[in-house]
Amino acid sequence: MACPSPPRGAYEALGSQLTDPCMDSIWSPRVPSRVGVFGWLFYLDQLNTRANLHRKTLVDSSTCARFSAAVEDRAHFLGCTSSCVVWDALGFQPTYSLISSLWTALNTTGLS
Repeated sequence: MACPSPPRGAYEALGSQLTDPCMDSIWSPRVPSRVGVFGWLFYLDQLNTRANLHRKTLVDSSTCARFSAAVEDRAHFLGCTSSCVVWDALGFQPTYSLISSLWTALNTTGLS
């Protein structure tokens, strides 16, 4: 038995609640899809950081594997000394608004 399609009004009502300025940048056709998925996961705080994996009981500890004093969450992902080496090599400043920096850089270089 096929599931019935929701009425058009349901889509319109849902769409009106999802008006976040970051969404246009995250799902811009000018970024590769894997970058969009990464940005979406980052935005939702659903990256597979040790803190999220620990919350899902997939790992025993939420602390960073390199620096065990720090919880490996989204903020630590940006500021960890090991991560900063990667961000510097990519030319990004590791800030909490990484998504904005990423999309600005990609749109400036004209990636499609």
